[in-house]
Amino acid sequence: MSIKSMIFSKVTATMLSERRLLKKRRHAQSIRAKKKARRTIMYFHQVDDPYSHLMIQVLPELKRQHDVHIEPWLVSPTAVSDESSRQFDYFRMDAERLAAKAGLDFQDSGYQPDSESVKRVAAEFQQHIDRGTFIGPAIESSNRLWRGQASEEQVPVNNPSRAIRYDRGDARRAALGHYMGATCFYEGEWYWGLDRLHHLQSRLYQEDSQPVNHIFKPANVPGIHGVELEPPPVIDVFISFRSTFSYIGLLRIKELADEWNAELRLKYVLPMAVRNVSSPRARFIQVLYDCAREARFHSIPFGRIADPAGKPMERGYSLLPWATAHNRCYEFCLSFLKNVWSQGVDAGSDKGLEKIVIEAGLDWREGRTQVGNEQWRAEAEAHQQELLDLGLWGTPSFRLDDTLAWGQDRLWLLEDVLAKKRPSAETL
Repeated sequence: MSIKSMIFSKVTATMLSERRLLKKRRHAQSIRAKKKARRTIMYFHQVDDPYSHLMIQVLPELKRQHDVHIEPWLVSPTAVSDESSRQFDYFRMDAERLAAKAGLDFQDSGYQPDSESVKRVAAEFQQHIDRGTFIGPAIESSNRLWRGQASEEQVPVNNPSRAIRYDRGDARRAALGHYMGATCFYEGEWYWGLDRLHHLQSRLYQEDSQPVNHIFKPANVPGIHGVELEPPPVIDVFISFRSTFSYIGLLRIKELADEWNAELRLKYVLPMAVRNVSSPRARFIQVLYDCAREARFHSIPFGRIADPAGKPMERGYSLLPWATAHNRCYEFCLSFLKNVWSQGVDAGSDKGLEKIVIEAGLDWREGRTQVGNEQWRAEAEAHQQELLDLGLWGTPSFRLDDTLAWGQDRLWLLEDVLAKKRPSAETL
């Protein structure tokens, strides 16, 4: 391991540690107590984002349960492009499924709201923010937008007194280190959408020493006692060695697959940056913090990082055809991901890669002769084209029959599909 890799690993281990997190929380509480200030949650709303529509529906209950002040900010809509259109097609479908799970309102119309409607509703939102009436009334405005209904107020978007101040929200969010809508910021930490709301609530309840009553908490997976399904269902798993959540997701999907006798078919792709998929600078840091929190929640080691970007990742990928031929593809992928994201092992060195290979139950003397071959590139390109054809782009992504899911947050969707395959009493 190089000196640079060793230092980076130690820095990330400290930066992402629970000890440092709790220290920062205590410091924030101390400052608030000295100022005798009320607990304030900044909420960043993106009008054309379906996840933001779900979030504003739970803000009144969040405020009621925790007696917090919610400070709303508007942020800019997403620029229209082929990439963003493909992403929003998935976001709407996913938001509809999430809304059904959480008991909220959202139906995918099959298209994004037009720009003029977005402007009109954003103007209404801005008026509610200026009047201090955002929580509650904004829900109706958002409902009309997503139902394709005209704004009742027909707010003139060129009215200077009701100008939409996206620039303020964008600047505030960027200064605090994020880039997405549907996000809450509370005393140094970010929480995205319904999927992370339970983390925010757990923190608030802990501060109040109160029993937890989550508005929405993602289902624990596996949460249903499975059966050995025959024939074994096949789950396609798209991963990247530079994706922190591929590590978390691979561990969790294996538990689910074992519960239901499902077969995992692993498909590796290049990272989004290599595929020229746009990604804000703030994304990498926020993903690290978010993944560390999810890892702690699921009792998965994480934080001592040796970033495998570039050659280390390619060296790992070059061994995948060989590992697959020895029926150790899953074991090798997990060993690689675990070592680079939780043990600080430098896959760019022979010593590091040897450790990864041996822990996967493979022979390093044979494996070292395979390092650097180019067979993997054609497979990776085929996998990523398949991913795009499915309407997905990020990792980890999953496919089970006709059900598509992006992210380890959606494993409950796959479990629901598997549960429906359980034989009925009549067929036993």
